[in-house]
Amino acid sequence: MINMTDGSKVSIEGAALAILKEKELCSGLCRVREDGTYIRDAIGVIENHSWNYDLNRCVPERTIKNEQFRVAVATHNDTQPRDVGYKNDVKSCQSRSREMSRYLFNRWKWPNY
Repeated sequence: MINMTDGSKVSIEGAALAILKEKELCSGLCRVREDGTYIRDAIGVIENHSWNYDLNRCVPERTIKNEQFRVAVATHNDTQPRDVGYKNDVKSCQSRSREMSRYLFNRWKWPNY
């Protein structure tokens, strides 16, 4: 379970499914593309970020309590899959979404021995 600052909890399965349903994840911070569409990163999906046009930045609905987990997910999101790296074209963002869903489920769902 992922504990949030507002007292809610998100399951690893729920986070992985939300990321898969998002279909596209950007590398780096959440942003608005040139065509006006809003795209989030993995942390943005889990924390349910939304774009505030007045502030010109994303605003989280809640925040992940475990900073180590937050940094690990954000770091993996920015660099994976290896053949994509930091690219933010449509195909790369779709590939990143599938990779992050697998990563969350495989790395964080089952205990590591």
